[in-house]
Amino acid sequence: MNAGWCQPRLSPRPRQPCLNTAHDGEKPFGADPMADAEKVVTADQGGRINLGKSRAGCSFRVMEQGSQVILEPVETVHVPAAEAWLFRNREALSSVRRGLEQVAAGNLVEGPDLHAAHALATSFPSEDAIEDDTLA
Repeated sequence: MNAGWCQPRLSPRPRQPCLNTAHDGEKPFGADPMADAEKVVTADQGGRINLGKSRAGCSFRVMEQGSQVILEPVETVHVPAAEAWLFRNREALSSVRRGLEQVAAGNLVEGPDLHAAHALATSFPSEDAIEDDTLA
């Protein structure tokens, strides 16, 4: 796979969302797999193929399965670097999603009694008072 495949295009025109929609009254590509036309294209000297103007600016995941190359349209999402770890850790992401589902369903547990915790913490003598008692 070419390392330059995912490089951003330097284009003066704004990028438009890559929607899998039809143009000029056609059915969306992929709506009926049996009706999708096959098209033979030839890669140029740089190994590039032209997918047509309707796919200009779109990003694709490239999957190689044996002798087949499969292109799947993907949407690029920008995530702050400090949060990217979550999307790389499937277990943590699954846990966050499960928690969000539980909250949405109203499955909540009662939190700790912060007033009781404060009362307990303030019932102990402070470190200054303990030092004063030991010096006296």
